[in-house]
Amino acid sequence: MLPMTPLPSQPSAPLRPDKALPDEAPIEVDVTPEDSRAVLRAAEERQRAIRAVHRWEGRVLQPYSLGREELWLEMCQGDTRLAETWGAPALEAPHALKLLYLCDTPPAQLEAVETGELIERAEAWADDNVPRTRTLAALRLARRIRHDATVTRARQRPSDRQANVENTAIPPQEAQYAVMLAAAVPRLTLAEIRWEIPLALGWSLIHARALLDGEAMVWPDSSLSKTGRWIEAFRKRLRNRNAAPLEIRPCSGHRAA
Repeated sequence: MLPMTPLPSQPSAPLRPDKALPDEAPIEVDVTPEDSRAVLRAAEERQRAIRAVHRWEGRVLQPYSLGREELWLEMCQGDTRLAETWGAPALEAPHALKLLYLCDTPPAQLEAVETGELIERAEAWADDNVPRTRTLAALRLARRIRHDATVTRARQRPSDRQANVENTAIPPQEAQYAVMLAAAVPRLTLAEIRWEIPLALGWSLIHARALLDGEAMVWPDSSLSKTGRWIEAFRKRLRNRNAAPLEIRPCSGHRAA
């Protein structure tokens, strides 16, 4: 399933960057030139991801879309190390080659095919299309494709209006993405959403529609907003406080030994 941000089980309290910790000065967070440069670089990276066209051995790959994301996660589901090892070349290779196979294959050859057969086809594709000397290049391309699929995704800022959803029936995450994208661009068909719209573009369209509807959206990277930087400064202060050596003082009325 697509990695969606879970809804909170309890209403969130609004962040108060101006509120001081007890007995301490307020945490001041200013926008430094480096912060501004980081925001600009992130915006440029999102724009690059939306326009990206990925190629392998001279061939233009098909979009890494909702349908291919679903199939790739199903094909990797048997390996519980996936979440922890994405980035370690020795363990990443099988997953990366499956991803490239899906992006080099038209939808007609992917639909209504059992997961086990897809895995066998991906292995055969890798034997024919990825020489051993090109394995590292394949890993880098798969990593770039996954990065582009997530870098444009913003999330709704939590607010007090969010209700307790502990007992709410939440639809599958793939369905949430499809419905949000269909609402953003009503003329899109489900087939187009599943196979023709790259996730990078789909998430950016959902983001744009949310802003037009008056929703407050934030980027997952905390360094890209003042509130996020305040939270990181708060966490750093707590870590420093917890790491401070314990000072033992004698009780009043008793002399130290």
